Amino acid sequence: QCLAFTQEHVDLLAVQYDAASNTLSLLASDDEHGALYASGECVVRCPESMKFSLPAGTPLGDEGDPMWILPQNPYEGAPYVGVSAEALAPGSFQDPISIQLLQVEGPGHFLLWQASGFGSLDVKMDSRDGIDAADRITPFVGAHEHYNWGFTTSGVYRAYFQASGRRPGQTTNLVSAITPFTFHVLPLSPFEVWTTTNWPCEIRPEIISPDADPDSDAAPNAFEYGVGTDPKTPNAE
Repeated sequence: QCLAFTQEHVDLLAVQYDAASNTLSLLASDDEHGALYASGECVVRCPESMKFSLPAGTPLGDEGDPMWILPQNPYEGAPYVGVSAEALAPGSFQDPISIQLLQVEGPGHFLLWQASGFGSLDVKMDSRDGIDAADRITPFVGAHEHYNWGFTTSGVYRAYFQASGRRPGQTTNLVSAITPFTFHVLPLSPFEVWTTTNWPCEIRPEIISPDADPDSDAAPNAFEYGVGTDPKTPNAE
């Protein structure tokens, strides 16, 4: 199953701690329905209506550049995407927790920022200048916050994150698995529509890339897309 967040309030980067295994993880927390989803069980859909032209004088790009934005404030018809360390018990970790951006796959760039009431922009993550240790956010234990999630063009994106935190009295951090989250920034290309229809939450290139052959019938996805055959069922010879 693959759930598409289209207008819900979801904490896409919700830090979770399992005391039994002493592990951290990043899950998507659907606050409206009280459900948690692994990254491979959900996608966030950014509608075409959230395409904006940048004004002059911002650190986000040149005046007139397009930007698809999932805003830090609720916006009708778009998902309200947050970050949360609310599931961590007070005192369970030293403040703050760190969530690092490690990689971005997609047709454009990914940015994450907050806007203040005075018009200033605090950019936290920006793949345009490469990705390094500065591309991170630091939520406090028990905290919940929202950011603007920006994409420089439409298409399918996967952003890979990793959480880390230190337990009281410890000298090393607990580190989560590297966790990819998927965004469908509309409109998708015809091939992306075909791919996401057949494999809505799939991220493995050996399944979804144009030259992949997941049903092992010697017909790659690009061919099956072109002739309209089922890429999940071997074609008869």
